[in-house]
Amino acid sequence: MGNDNRFELRMTGSGGQGLILGSIILAEAAIMEGKIVTQSQVYGAEARGGTTKAELVISNKHIAYPKVTDPDLLAAMTNDGLKQYGGGISRKTRVVIDSSVMSALTSWTRRTAGACWPFPFAAPSSAGCSPSLDSTSFFSVSSRV
Repeated sequence: MGNDNRFELRMTGSGGQGLILGSIILAEAAIMEGKIVTQSQVYGAEARGGTTKAELVISNKHIAYPKVTDPDLLAAMTNDGLKQYGGGISRKTRVVIDSSVMSALTSWTRRTAGACWPFPFAAPSSAGCSPSLDSTSFFSVSSRV
């Protein structure tokens, strides 16, 4: 967490990747660690395939405003999610991008000075997941970021 004890996380992707459930699990874990947490989510009318966004604010003290305003970490799992929710970040934002959105990466990184890391690996097919970065893959590496 930064100097103000506030950590902001924004995840975006496609419905069915588990981002909303993953954000709820992260929120519960932070609460178990004694943190104060807000979690919000946005998803389209489609149960699967529509663009989704999940956000967490984690703090050691009272959270006056519950929405993400300047994320410390942005995880983009789809091109549409990156285009729709990737704006408004600052130099401090670390950006985690699935390799499937690399087509948008070149033009997008010209607008931001944040650090970007592609994730070229797929979720194990034995788990029944599509060959893209899903929440399981993201959460396994996010603790190292």
